[in-house]
Amino acid sequence: MKKLSLALALASGLALSLSAQSSANPTSTRFRDILMANQRNMLGAAHEMPAADYGFRPTAKQWTFRHLIQHAIMANNYLCAVVTGAAPRRSASKTRGKAGLIKALSASYAYCRRQLANLSDTGLEKPVVLFGRLHTTRAGAMLVASGDWSDHYAQAAMYLRLKGLLPPSAQRGRSMPRHK
Repeated sequence: MKKLSLALALASGLALSLSAQSSANPTSTRFRDILMANQRNMLGAAHEMPAADYGFRPTAKQWTFRHLIQHAIMANNYLCAVVTGAAPRRSASKTRGKAGLIKALSASYAYCRRQLANLSDTGLEKPVVLFGRLHTTRAGAMLVASGDWSDHYAQAAMYLRLKGLLPPSAQRGRSMPRHK
């Protein structure tokens, strides 16, 4: 048993080593991977929520689902610009209908993909300012963006579950039909 455990540990270490060597920019590559996962989940959540429930808010003090999607659009456009040093893209935050919001959300992810396409690990220590007051580095901005993306999807998933719907990340690999 010890030999098998040792062999598995060595094989795992070798796989991790080869994976890290496969990219000259492991941090920015992983950041793009996180963006793609969030895009899949957020667009899936936006599609899953019925149009009639875009005005749903769990409590009187929480945002509506519509506002959450509008916020995600603005955050994508802003954070991807800050990370790369580009001018932030203006967003269609006044869009209210489900179809228009999904289109604007998709466009915000397309903007991020374009901005991050040539992102490298060079200069991660360079200073940037977030929200006009938070002095950090490019790496720090990437961490903020990753956290923001996770927070947005966690909120969207909670809203879906409160409406009796299964979030996209919980649907993958399931053979059961989606709830409508």
